[in-house]
Amino acid sequence: MDYTKLQRGHFTTIPSSKTIKVRFDIAENHDLAAGGEHTIQMVGTLPFGQIKGRHIAGYIPYNSNKLTFMVNGEAAEGVRAKYIRTRRKIRRENCQGGRVPRMRESLSNCVQLALAAQEAALNGPAWRMEEAFGFSDNPIRQHVANIFSETAERCRQDSTRIHEFCREYYRDCVSGDRILMAYLRETTLQIGYCDPFYDLSVMPKRCYVYDRPDAWGWFPSRASTVLQKDGPRNHT
Repeated sequence: MDYTKLQRGHFTTIPSSKTIKVRFDIAENHDLAAGGEHTIQMVGTLPFGQIKGRHIAGYIPYNSNKLTFMVNGEAAEGVRAKYIRTRRKIRRENCQGGRVPRMRESLSNCVQLALAAQEAALNGPAWRMEEAFGFSDNPIRQHVANIFSETAERCRQDSTRIHEFCREYYRDCVSGDRILMAYLRETTLQIGYCDPFYDLSVMPKRCYVYDRPDAWGWFPSRASTVLQKDGPRNHT
């Protein structure tokens, strides 16, 4: 996400006591063909901004209750197959010309960032862990460090298959405001890199987009975007 291009229309005001409902079919994005009992839980952070602002002011961590349910595998498989057919990629020629060396450079720098982040997760200040992940206890530190270690190795491996790695598989990149840099499809492990991604500098010029208390967000770069998308696979 490019935080420098946020507009008022990207935000939704949620008054006190108001509920925002979002409906989605988990069978579309997750392979539930095996059927049987499954458990779902939502874990992450919710970005927020100031009233009438257009910058991210911070993040609120959330950890939902667990919901266990039974799945009809045959029906779920049909839902996912239909979804994939209608959401097929619109372009696969992203890895051509100057984009090949840019992606290779991005992956090389991803390794450096991941190793530095691994060390920071283990031995860095507590406030930095809480800022980035919401927690700073030792089990979380070790968990985050392990993820960054795996990410460094994954970026090394991905550098050997550039043409496969930087394709755009779905329609997620289609956006008139060019705010989306990349996305990850968790279950298929497909990462799509959008056109604006290739216009970014390889390394961030600084840590944050804004140096002010009412605006927050990591400074975008190709290496940090790869790090973000290549790191969280199979982790919650």
